[in-house]
Amino acid sequence: MKKERLSLKGEKNMKVLSIDSSRYLGSVGIIDGSDVKFSITFSVKATYSQKLLSNIDYALESSKMDIDDIDLIGIAKGPGSFTGLRIGMTVAKSLSYVKNIPIVGINTLKSITYRYMLDGNIYIPIFDARRNQVFSAAFKKKDNNISTEIKTSACYLIDFLEKLKKYEERKIFLGESKSKYSEIIDKNFKKKEYVDDNYSTTDPIFLAKLAKKRYEQKGSDSLLDLEPSYFRKSDAQINYEKNKDS
Repeated sequence: MKKERLSLKGEKNMKVLSIDSSRYLGSVGIIDGSDVKFSITFSVKATYSQKLLSNIDYALESSKMDIDDIDLIGIAKGPGSFTGLRIGMTVAKSLSYVKNIPIVGINTLKSITYRYMLDGNIYIPIFDARRNQVFSAAFKKKDNNISTEIKTSACYLIDFLEKLKKYEERKIFLGESKSKYSEIIDKNFKKKEYVDDNYSTTDPIFLAKLAKKRYEQKGSDSLLDLEPSYFRKSDAQINYEKNKDS
């Protein structure tokens, strides 16, 4: 028998399974209300299809839970790897459909940023999007809510940095900002800080907390409408269109 959906008024003991397959490190986490039950981050040198389901099973077993105990699924929906996003979304939506579990998609950059956020700062995750572009966005926390100051996009870094110049708040750069882009960032901003790249991956616990917060505020996403957010065309699409027009 399928479980009934939870009330949108919020559940203190809501059990949330989080899944991220958007980048080179995958992650799975489980929270039970405010309690952390399990968290794992794993390399995906092998394909996600081989590792993701086994790590979800391991997370449930380690938490002494069954998938039927889960009240909500939070899935990182992008930007990120095209293949990774498709696999993660397929797994998450399949579990949601078969077990009638509410699901919410969470912006990957917002999820990565969430664990560092303090009121008053501007947080800026930047990642390589290939073809000389970056995935970027800017977020700010105030009164326990997150505002999107600059929307997520695939763009040229110099154009994105120009948009940032109107903000006077302290700027915290994450993602690959330090390892790949610090030279150009340093030329544009004297006052800024970097979060070391090693810590700029999704924390599945904060992804779960963000999913719970989003669900309590807005409810679940539609399974039909929920899709990966790529924010750019794939190389295959670009090459196809180029060849078609030539």
